[in-house]
Amino acid sequence: MDAYYNRGNAYVKLKQPIKAIQDFDKVIEIDPGYAMAYNNRAAMYIMLQRVSQGCADLRKGCDLGVGGPLGQIKNMGVCL
Repeated sequence: MDAYYNRGNAYVKLKQPIKAIQDFDKVIEIDPGYAMAYNNRAAMYIMLQRVSQGCADLRKGCDLGVGGPLGQIKNMGVCL
């Protein structure tokens, strides 16, 4: 699972959002509680102008505890 997560992050740095999403999908399939995979996938969705999908992932990441209350407010600013 870590290999998919790390490769997804490498694709983020290479500005290859579709490949990054595919790897984050695999991480989430293996461990649906991996909050950072949701947040990272959200960023890629938003980069691709797929804002509703990105916002859904941001909400899920927040539900799983990423970012705490301040992180939730900052992330949801994109989704209002």
